[in-house]
Amino acid sequence: SKAQTEVGLPILLSSEFMHASFNVDPQDGHFEICPKCGLGGDVICCEGCPMVSHPNCAGMTEIPDADAEWHCYTCVRNRKMARNLEHSLGDTTQTPLTESCYD
Repeated sequence: SKAQTEVGLPILLSSEFMHASFNVDPQDGHFEICPKCGLGGDVICCEGCPMVSHPNCAGMTEIPDADAEWHCYTCVRNRKMARNLEHSLGDTTQTPLTESCYD
């Protein structure tokens, strides 16, 4: 399904499986395994949740700068849905979203 793909690649590990099977690194608060390919290594960290991804798995052609912000598919989708809901309700203010978008 479209919700399970990003950049045309299937998400191999569901959020439920990630939370049940892998610990979050206590130093940075993120998983160490990319849910796209199921491998570890040099990953980028989502700014909104414990998700990580290899740059290639996230559709990037270059490794981003260390200070560049990245949000995973789930956080981007949740933010868009929240903004659409706020807009449909007539609330045009930017209401902060929950700290963890990865539910």
